[in-house]
Amino acid sequence: MRMTGKCIKCNKRTQGRNDNNFICRNCNQIRKFTRMTELLRNMDPFDFGWLIGLIEGEGCFYKKGSKCKLRDGIYCYPLSGFTLMSTDLDVMKKFANLLNVDLAGPYYKQRQNERKVVWSVQITGNISVAIMKEVREFLGERRNMQIDEALEWQNRGRFKIEN
Repeated sequence: MRMTGKCIKCNKRTQGRNDNNFICRNCNQIRKFTRMTELLRNMDPFDFGWLIGLIEGEGCFYKKGSKCKLRDGIYCYPLSGFTLMSTDLDVMKKFANLLNVDLAGPYYKQRQNERKVVWSVQITGNISVAIMKEVREFLGERRNMQIDEALEWQNRGRFKIEN
């Protein structure tokens, strides 16, 4: 059952499930960003290097928008993201565990050896921004361009696309 209360961080009115769970959307996004940043900065150097290598070889940084219809028109909310896909379950499990994120899949069920099963990690929003900012300096030129475009898109903010 949802209840209304004050955010434990900023005292803004918000909704939650119980008295201990009142945190507004903005403060929750900041908390997730901070946790991911700290996780990456405190990671074992060997694991961090392994993570960077996998991101450079298999990762993809992207930008997308979600449409929202409001009274005065249709708006686009820019969102940046990161995805990594692989057919190696053990590699993907390690990657997901290092970042404390969920592993999705399997995709492409095998039928008569047509395709291998694919596993995926997809991260959007502030958590992906934290990853982008922390790993950017260790990646190649092409990945840096992807990150710059995604961050620029995310920072754009809501904009109107139709009346």
